[in-house]
Amino acid sequence: AINSPQLLMLSGIGPREHLAEHGIDVVHDAPGVGSNLLDHLVVLLGFEANCDTLISAEKPVQLINYLTRRRGMLTSNVGEAYGFVRSDPGLAQPDVELIFAPAPFYDEGIGEPYPRDAVAMGPILVKPKSTGTIRLASADPLAKPIIDPRYLSDPEGADRKALLAGLRMLADMTQAPALKGLLGDIARPVGAHDLDDRTLELALATTSHTLYHPTTTCRMGSDEASVVDPQLRVRGVAGLRVADASVMPTIIRGHTHAPSVLIGEKAADLITA
Repeated sequence: AINSPQLLMLSGIGPREHLAEHGIDVVHDAPGVGSNLLDHLVVLLGFEANCDTLISAEKPVQLINYLTRRRGMLTSNVGEAYGFVRSDPGLAQPDVELIFAPAPFYDEGIGEPYPRDAVAMGPILVKPKSTGTIRLASADPLAKPIIDPRYLSDPEGADRKALLAGLRMLADMTQAPALKGLLGDIARPVGAHDLDDRTLELALATTSHTLYHPTTTCRMGSDEASVVDPQLRVRGVAGLRVADASVMPTIIRGHTHAPSVLIGEKAADLITA
């Protein structure tokens, strides 16, 4: 969903005005290429834990347990618990996924490791209304594209409202007797001490990040504005197909790996038929 529209635009298939900005000859004017970017945004709450977490998984005893018995912490997929919920009871389908990890996976894993046992949990917006774009930084194929997801930009503020509702659900869950005694101080957002609305707003502002599920930048459809047709063929260009998450007409209410594999398998069937 990132490199496919980039490659199409570098090849002259994309919005005419944008291609002209970079001196690229237009093969086919396709305004939809690189538009309609949808992604799943997650917001994290972190808590220190009064018990062992996956920070202990690197201990030799855990490695031995896994190698000899296929048991222990190293069998974890990290995301141990999930749930799909409605941010508004009036919705027909869930729009938020709740995730729990018995590990201090903070700051997208690129900061300093958290030094103590801790857990992470958060709502994921699985049906966002905000859309973004992929655009070229230059005509150099080695240059990284400009990714502008425009999270939380929908005019009605529905995305923001849904994520805050998910955060409040999790805040309530942390007070349940089965969990409350296992949790200690708030680790994320940094500087928070109480799970009040101010803390949840701070989490939304400081701990949000992509779940790496970008889709829909080469949207499939039966309308002329779509980039590919239902057979994955790029409109206006002979002999060219796109087969990845970029062709999804809209983002799904779940993780995107399995559907992306399916798209590839379907493409193989279409090409070899």
